[in-house]
Amino acid sequence: MNKSLAVAKVYCKTQLIWRFDLAFKVIFTITKILFAYVLWSTIFENQAEIGGFTFGGMLSYYVIQSFLSNLDASRSVSEDMNNQIRGGTFSKYMILPINIQRYYVSKTLGSLVIYFFLSIVATLMWVIIFQVPLLLIGEIKLILGAVLLFMGSAYFMIQFHYFIGLLAFIFQNIWLFIMIESNLMSFISGGIIPLVILPSAVVEVIKLLPFYYSSYLPTMLLMGRNDEELGKGIVIVALWIMAFKFINHYLYKRLRVRYDGVGI
Repeated sequence: MNKSLAVAKVYCKTQLIWRFDLAFKVIFTITKILFAYVLWSTIFENQAEIGGFTFGGMLSYYVIQSFLSNLDASRSVSEDMNNQIRGGTFSKYMILPINIQRYYVSKTLGSLVIYFFLSIVATLMWVIIFQVPLLLIGEIKLILGAVLLFMGSAYFMIQFHYFIGLLAFIFQNIWLFIMIESNLMSFISGGIIPLVILPSAVVEVIKLLPFYYSSYLPTMLLMGRNDEELGKGIVIVALWIMAFKFINHYLYKRLRVRYDGVGI
């Protein structure tokens, strides 16, 4: 059996063991959308449209964006690497008959399968209970483009968290980096508010970052908007992936010599 596939299957089954964590993730998603419902229902009382969104469109945006953002399991990479390096057990990864970056990619993809079904459950619960219409576009080109962009961004996020994990070779604690990334990601990916509401100059700067293409642009594409950004987005994400693959390879090669196998 392919080694990467074997790793993915193991971690897919592992996720099923932590049923409370999975249930909490569903509850958190529903709570997040409920908060958006309360907030925007108040704002839309005095106006019919904001940033090109009607109230129904805004709720649809949050449902789709939450679905996509819930599929991101990349944070576990940096957390696991930090725990293993600080605990002195990272050496077991160095002797695995598999490329270490590929190992973490396979591990994260295994978790993503479970997160995918959980996100569907959370989305259906919200749509059925609160009668929120999903304003999805039926154009195949935009759907395929959104999927391609999301998968590329998901791969980048694994690379990015692998980079943060490598910082544990240098810093005593990398939780600050993880926390900063989490907060910035929530904002830049449109998890807090749709970025179309921000000043255009700010959005143009954000578009240079790969986080913009993780869930925000795929969401907009699925809603039939921002289709002119698809080609540029794929190129930008591809460039960021290549850059971090080089950076990670270089850092790992340089920093692994600091590791003595008993923690740092």
